[in-house]
Amino acid sequence: MIQVRVVCVLLIFLSFVSFRSVPRILDILQRSFPKEKIWIPHFTSVINWSLRVGLARLKNVTSAPFRWIAIVDHSIDLGLKKALVILRVPLDVFERRSGALTLSDVECIGIEVAEKWDAAAVCQSLKDCFEKSGAPCAILKDGGTDLRAGIALLKADDKYSHLRTIDDIGHVCANALKASFSKRRMFNSFIHTIKCAGARLRQTELSFLLPPKIRTKGRFQGITRIARWAQKILRCLSGTGCKAEGTLARRLQDFLPPLAPHRLFLEKFISTAEKIEQFLAAVKNKGLNQETFQACAVLLAQMPKHSQVRKRLHAWLRKTQRTQCFLSMGQTPLPVSSDVIESLMGKIKSLLERHPRGEFTRILLATPCMCGKLDEESILASLMSVSHRDLQKWTTEHIPKTDAQKRIEFRTLYRSDKVPKAGIIEVSQVG
Repeated sequence: MIQVRVVCVLLIFLSFVSFRSVPRILDILQRSFPKEKIWIPHFTSVINWSLRVGLARLKNVTSAPFRWIAIVDHSIDLGLKKALVILRVPLDVFERRSGALTLSDVECIGIEVAEKWDAAAVCQSLKDCFEKSGAPCAILKDGGTDLRAGIALLKADDKYSHLRTIDDIGHVCANALKASFSKRRMFNSFIHTIKCAGARLRQTELSFLLPPKIRTKGRFQGITRIARWAQKILRCLSGTGCKAEGTLARRLQDFLPPLAPHRLFLEKFISTAEKIEQFLAAVKNKGLNQETFQACAVLLAQMPKHSQVRKRLHAWLRKTQRTQCFLSMGQTPLPVSSDVIESLMGKIKSLLERHPRGEFTRILLATPCMCGKLDEESILASLMSVSHRDLQKWTTEHIPKTDAQKRIEFRTLYRSDKVPKAGIIEVSQVG
């Protein structure tokens, strides 16, 4: 029976199946191996076991014997609720592995849900977390104003005044592209043309050539893929005059709006985007030290001197290099990308999508199990140390009422048999 619990938790977090799928998988195994008697639990039991393991991981957070960096971010949920997530990553993580950070390299040390996050709320949540985990050497974050203000308020406390902040390089590059191109008439015309192209190609025989989706928020973090799509289409349509009847190029000419006026803009934009991609590949996969600093400086030197992108990235390089020197890391690369927490947020959202309306409920407690390493011994120890009552207590204290709970309360309050019937007149009484 204990082994079945362990297997259920491993199926959730290593195979990434839904909670409802686990009993079905066990049922198939029972039918395939009838001699083996397998106890098949209800899916709600699987949920409770998984969340108890996550709660145990949060409760067992202690001060680390090594220097580390905190990665902080939050995700938007239905309505006003947001979840603030705090990860711990060793300062020398790039000496232990090659390549970009993965979820196995980090530890979830804090998670909090609130309907409003301002500077005071972020500061208090970070203080509560660091009281258990100890203070980090630096905090890696994106460009969110509430996070920036909350961390500034935290650093006003003498206990945390030594903390350094690192701006996520992905958001820095996106903001640099936005500052350089967003107000240009040709760029806005290009975006409008791409939207028209998507509308014309959708539900046609050429739908396989649909352009990448244009994001409303965080548009410049994926804008390079759109420019490359347009460049490939222009190559297909290169040349003068009409294409031969029946060819792919001719069908594209009939469906697509003209892209040729944007050719010169695309060449300049893609040239800048390629330099940024090389810049990101260097610092995300290797971190920032003197070697990657020099490589990135060479890439930026290839851009025009008046480029806003070049100026912003140079400023980021100098600031982050000073942080790396302040931390006395030598040639140990400094982590500068929060992609790992973005990946974690994606897994959280995929888990929430399996539930009605995808709200932040106690399911969010599964987050710590997605980080670090999960094995049988740790699962057994977690199930023994945390009870179902502990799980209910944590949920009551940390998870605000969901929309589903509010809806049930509303229906209970205004049930039809409790609604006053004053003013209702029977038809037979009408004179």
